[in-house]
Amino acid sequence: MGKRLTDEAIRQAILNRVAVPWWPHAGRALSLGKDATRGAVKRGEIPTLDFLRGAKAKPVPTAFLRKVLGMNA
Repeated sequence: MGKRLTDEAIRQAILNRVAVPWWPHAGRALSLGKDATRGAVKRGEIPTLDFLRGAKAKPVPTAFLRKVLGMNA
């Protein structure tokens, strides 16, 4: 199994990147499990950047996550 991301690593990615993977970054930041995160992405409750046609893991814009999580300075 791969190296598990720490909560701090996920937080730093959200603060310093334009987008992060829907799992584990966005899901864990929103306190959701993998299946719940996948469902929220499919329903459009978590926005993704769809310009990567055919990509398996569409990235989530960090501006959305920072707003929802109250991380905007």
